[in-house]
Amino acid sequence: MRTTLDIDDDVLEAAKEIGRAENKTAGQVLSSLARKGLNERAHIDVSKLERRNGFLILPRTGRVITNEMIDKIKEEIELEEVEAANALRRQRPSGADRS
Repeated sequence: MRTTLDIDDDVLEAAKEIGRAENKTAGQVLSSLARKGLNERAHIDVSKLERRNGFLILPRTGRVITNEMIDKIKEEIELEEVEAANALRRQRPSGADRS
């Protein structure tokens, strides 16, 4: 898509320099960098999410929640649960888990 943007001279020069090195246009370089920045901004810290009635409440980010974002959140929750279970096991005295 073509549009007109005001870009600081130093940013444009840096994008052109990267573009020359990578055989890309300044627009391609800036799009790639913007995409990376937006994706980093979209990261959701699962440990800080609020829960209501056992459900996670996702924050309003102004972005569409995608299946990929949901899958990533699920993976992070599973990792946290495994880490918590491992921490509990380490806290138990030896022989406590024998019945």
